[in-house]
Amino acid sequence: RVLLNGTKATAAGFKTMANYVPQDDDMLTSLTPRTQLEYVARLRTRLGAADRDERVATLLRQMRLDKCADVPIVARDGSKGVSGGQRKRVSIAMELANEPSALMLDEPTSGLDSSMAFECVSALSRLARSPARSLNVVCTIHQPSVDSFFSFDELLLLSAGRVVYHGAPRGGRGYFTNQVQILQQEGDDYKNPAEVVLDAVSDAAPGLLADAWDAASETVDWHSPRRKLTAARFNGLSVSEAAAAAGKKKKGKKNGASATATGDNGENYADEKEDFTTTTKATKLQLSDDVSRALSAGFETAPKTAADDDSDDGDVAVKGGHCCDCCCLLCAFCDDNNKRRVRAWRRRRVLAALQRRETQKSSSSGTYYDDRNDAYPISRVAQFFVLLRRAATDHVRSKLRIQLTVALGVGLLYGLVFRNLENTQDQYDMRLSALFMAVIYNGMMCVSQTSILVPLEKRVLLREYQNGYYAVFPFFASAILVRFTFQALATTCWAIPFYFMAGLDPSLVRFATLLCAVYLLALIGLVYGFTIGTVAKSPQKAQQLLIPCIMPLIIFCGFLLQYDGVQIYFRPIWFASFFRYAFTILVVNEFKRGNFDNCDLTKDFCPLAAYEGSRDDSSLGGLGGIVGTSVVKRKFVITEILDFDQDAIPKYFYILIIYAACLATTAYYILRHQARRRYG
Repeated sequence: RVLLNGTKATAAGFKTMANYVPQDDDMLTSLTPRTQLEYVARLRTRLGAADRDERVATLLRQMRLDKCADVPIVARDGSKGVSGGQRKRVSIAMELANEPSALMLDEPTSGLDSSMAFECVSALSRLARSPARSLNVVCTIHQPSVDSFFSFDELLLLSAGRVVYHGAPRGGRGYFTNQVQILQQEGDDYKNPAEVVLDAVSDAAPGLLADAWDAASETVDWHSPRRKLTAARFNGLSVSEAAAAAGKKKKGKKNGASATATGDNGENYADEKEDFTTTTKATKLQLSDDVSRALSAGFETAPKTAADDDSDDGDVAVKGGHCCDCCCLLCAFCDDNNKRRVRAWRRRRVLAALQRRETQKSSSSGTYYDDRNDAYPISRVAQFFVLLRRAATDHVRSKLRIQLTVALGVGLLYGLVFRNLENTQDQYDMRLSALFMAVIYNGMMCVSQTSILVPLEKRVLLREYQNGYYAVFPFFASAILVRFTFQALATTCWAIPFYFMAGLDPSLVRFATLLCAVYLLALIGLVYGFTIGTVAKSPQKAQQLLIPCIMPLIIFCGFLLQYDGVQIYFRPIWFASFFRYAFTILVVNEFKRGNFDNCDLTKDFCPLAAYEGSRDDSSLGGLGGIVGTSVVKRKFVITEILDFDQDAIPKYFYILIIYAACLATTAYYILRHQARRRYG
């Protein structure tokens, strides 16, 4: 089980004190490191503008991102973006904006060369040892270089889910050689110690090393604070050397001399049966001297020991210094006088930390906020506006130019294909084809683009939701609103050349009706694509789902088949097709009023003249028609050819609005379910 400060860990509890950096650097790649961190700081803190900018500048400086601070993560204009190592450091910096107590990383060096990997590990090492913050760094790593391997303070090796070693990296090789006695192959002295140890763990029989470690743990209480001061964990002493040092201490004390024991970083381990009490005495003597000197100097600084570098989280984490758990370790080995002094020093340190927080509150004019008091640092409304601005920035930088160019190009193409359609009977089918292509383009384009892009953005959501950036609804609402806004702009760029070049009804009311219908169709396409993309785990899966989900709706849109020709078992799809409702609106909007031009039966092709009831006798002065001439009402196409309802426009607008709302609700709850299922 996993414990946080001694209690059972939950997803909500994890978010309040620790952040997680995934192996994949999921982020909006069109933003620069500076912009990325600015939005993260807005979401994760309540700092004022000046303090927020200062924190972003500090993160860029700590992670050595100053030179690439204003370079896009992935450049799209042919210029060079940031490197792989810089991108990884941006990912790490994002999780440091709210100053967590712990930072957990999943293989932060994967995909990096040895130089970039060491640079990344060095940055983590500087953060863990920085006196300006109290931060514990935990990460998994595979095949590290020698420099990267020895940059860590602690090493935990697992085999089949069981611990086979937990201690200093430099002590691992000595432990396996002397304690377990399974190493020492020819050439091992010239190999990377990390590779040697990992090979030993991989090649050993299952459970052998874990049983050996459990046996060693029975002799030494590895899970107590004292284990930090034994077996090469404190001052580099092994168990045998600590025992020997204790003997020298006793001998020196008898002779009136003082001795200080030094070790070789714990590369030699003693037998399991060595006396642990003797080790404790040796460590106690050395600690007492160090602590006495530090405390007698006025309690202003803590004794600098190895426990400072690799201490666990204690009851109190003091901002701007080392974790107070080191005080507990010291108290375990000090005499009574020094114990009281250490406790007093600890109380003074906590009071100083509280004083600093009060000072920071007053200096920031009430904008300081402890990020761990609430579920989210800012309200959901504030989250929505920050995410709306971020999504708009990302869309403008990465998609808007090509989106508008494609829309304008397709509009011109459609306008040229259906250019100057005449108001004659023989071209009514061309008008229907133009309206059908308008519906297909606007619906299909929105569904396909959104369904492919959403799986990538969903990974960003899951990462940021896991670490407590924001709730799901602000992300969903901002994503839909930004997409719809820019899609409406693109639709307008498409509609203007298409509508007027094709020679459709020139009335502005008809044009506005077409725009509104296409806007609603685009919105439905967006939320329908969002639903597909949310269900799909990758863009490839979304592509596989796209055709089966969209083609039945297109087939039963009312242009290829009419209602009477639809088999009864396909009629539910007929009523579920949002393409049909949009197509019906466009057809009724175009053909409801007026007549077709006179058609000369002797010269022209008049396909509608033979239909009963198609002729408009009133336009011919009530004479029942002129011999050789046919005048046909335009709405005849609606009622007889396509069998549509000529009064369907208001009703179908309401249906499309309800359709969009239902699809949006479905997409939101699927997305929320996925986020909560993974991260609570």
